[in-house]
Amino acid sequence: MDTTANGLLIFKPRPSASGLGILIPGVIFLVVSLLLFLFRDSLPPLLVWLTGLTFLVLGVAFLVGGGFLWWAKISMKYVLTQDTLTITGGLLRYDVPVSDIERAYRRDINNTPRNSAPLSANAVNTPGLALANVTWRDTGLLKMCATSWKDVVLIVTPKNTYGITPDDVDGFLGTLSERGVAIGAPPAASA
Repeated sequence: MDTTANGLLIFKPRPSASGLGILIPGVIFLVVSLLLFLFRDSLPPLLVWLTGLTFLVLGVAFLVGGGFLWWAKISMKYVLTQDTLTITGGLLRYDVPVSDIERAYRRDINNTPRNSAPLSANAVNTPGLALANVTWRDTGLLKMCATSWKDVVLIVTPKNTYGITPDDVDGFLGTLSERGVAIGAPPAASA
């Protein structure tokens, strides 16, 4: 946790080594595209142009997409003021009034295929990064801004549940508790 001069408490997300794997196919596509153009004299022209351009477009798309995810990951933070919890990562931003938070608790998210619901079009759910509206069968819709599925802090409000992964979970939950938020265990599983 970092404290700024104006009293903001900034919690960084837990580090995650994964999540940049999407850059690897981009680099491979670009290398293959470059090789096709370098050896174009010994290959059929149609193969060079159609395959080379396709791989070039795919390579750029993967690098741009991977770069966006990398930016979302390195810019992720949880800022707590006296009145508001602001959750950010890339273009994603949630402003949660502390007075709206009913409770907060930590739990592991079951990320097995049996618990996965179909992803919505506005979600990113990869190893090491979960952003936006991620739906799980056992928790329902979570507005995620997290770097892990382990030890996720779920923040429950009347309208939404948010999932975050502060590096200092105990410090984060302690600070919420000081602001009057109930801290507790996950709800009992319904039979």
